[in-house]
Amino acid sequence: MENFEEPLDARQNIESPVELELTESLARHWLSISSWAMFFSILLFLGAAAMLLFGYLTLRVASDDHFGVVLFYLPFAAALFVPGLLLWLFQSKLKRAFYDESPELLENSFRAFRHFYLLAAILSITSLVIYVGLIVASLGAASTPEANPLQTSY
Repeated sequence: MENFEEPLDARQNIESPVELELTESLARHWLSISSWAMFFSILLFLGAAAMLLFGYLTLRVASDDHFGVVLFYLPFAAALFVPGLLLWLFQSKLKRAFYDESPELLENSFRAFRHFYLLAAILSITSLVIYVGLIVASLGAASTPEANPLQTSY
């Protein structure tokens, strides 16, 4: 009988006498990735700023002061800003780790990268659930007789 309390890799020999070696080519590839991470983080920062600007302009154009409009745009701006911040932390710590040859900074940069992908997965799953919910709600609303008065019922 199997022990289900034991981790899956408990019986494998994970420890290797050879340590991971960081070559010059690998460092160049990671520095190239950090440049792309900086580019996408800047795009995310600009998207968050544009979202806040749209919220502000909508608030200024509205005849009454609708604070709910600002509250509508804030979560979307935060959903763009936080991943941008995590990508920025990844690329800046990665570059500093290679230039200072610091394993601690390298570990911190990959921690930020891992948090970025965790947040991206959470945001993707949340948006998929919202999309499916909207599709189901719209199909449910379209199938009611009150939704289409021209439809004849038999």
